[in-house]
Amino acid sequence: MEALKDKYLSHDYYRQLAHDIKQAYPALNAGKFYHDAVADLDSRELMARIQHTTGIVHQHLPHDYRQALKVLYAVGEVIQTRLGEHSNSELGSLFIHHYISQYGQHDYARSITALRDLTHLCSSEFAIRDYLLLDCERTLGHMKSWVEDQNAHIRRLASEGCRPRLPWAKQVPALIKHRGATWSILDALKQDDALYVRKSVANHINDISKDHADWLPKQLKHWDKQHKHTQWIIKHGCRTLIKRGHAPTLKLLGFGNADHVRLTKLTLSAPSLHIGDTLAFTFNLSSTQQRGQAQPLVIDYKIHYMKKSGELKAKVFKLKTVNLAAGDSIQLSKQHHFTDYTTRKHYPGRHELEITVNGISLARKQFELLH
Repeated sequence: MEALKDKYLSHDYYRQLAHDIKQAYPALNAGKFYHDAVADLDSRELMARIQHTTGIVHQHLPHDYRQALKVLYAVGEVIQTRLGEHSNSELGSLFIHHYISQYGQHDYARSITALRDLTHLCSSEFAIRDYLLLDCERTLGHMKSWVEDQNAHIRRLASEGCRPRLPWAKQVPALIKHRGATWSILDALKQDDALYVRKSVANHINDISKDHADWLPKQLKHWDKQHKHTQWIIKHGCRTLIKRGHAPTLKLLGFGNADHVRLTKLTLSAPSLHIGDTLAFTFNLSSTQQRGQAQPLVIDYKIHYMKKSGELKAKVFKLKTVNLAAGDSIQLSKQHHFTDYTTRKHYPGRHELEITVNGISLARKQFELLH
């Protein structure tokens, strides 16, 4: 698979970029720009290339920030025209946002406007983190006003840019600590027509769940769960808590306790197996209700892995979601592989299989993993 750095920031890219900037800024020495941009290119990784590009652009643009920003706006228009109105230039124009984050903090008002205006090229979500670190309250004030913008890219930036745990982005401690700091943004976007925006809202909620699990369901219970967009956002946003079997979240989603469910006949394919083998297991679930509505059940299983330290650590795996009718029974089976991967290494010793229903543990069984 072609590396992102070579897909988006190749020699051909810099040749095209020199041409695009030349169109927007005729004073550019395009040949010198290209020469400087590709110097030692092959030795640079992705982020190093982006940072290098920003520095080279800064060298070749007017030193006055206002003038440079005008050029960047024009370059953005050139790129957009070349790619098409509905295209996104992805990493190719990220240097514009990075430039604003690196060189525009002294001109806050003009820069924050530029990040909003240019987010359609390649999301400003990373660049705006520098302004949240500079002045979190002021920047959030701007972002809260963007939720009503007609442009979906800008509405998404309002949510994505202030995600507490945005991947690959600078951490903003205030967003993690103050659990309600961004809630008005999410509340305003909970029924957004654009899936692009709704995905960001759901991911933002999932970020919050990692630090404020018990607080989150109390906020979400005030949302209209019958609205199709809001319903999807809540379920997708709570995916980590659902996987953990977090009881208040499961209750919020309509999954009650497991008082009327009985688990029997949990059977393992073998009491021991070797690393690289597969464990098969089966069990029965029965409803002890004689009448009433079917019970919605989230059925998961946990493997309590033996770690290198000699301690057990559980990992949750999804199994099935069912509606179990009163008095009915079902049999479930699953195979779990114990193959080593780069992301997971197995250690010999005692392991445990645990079955949970609506977050409640109903059965556990030990087995041995051998070399």
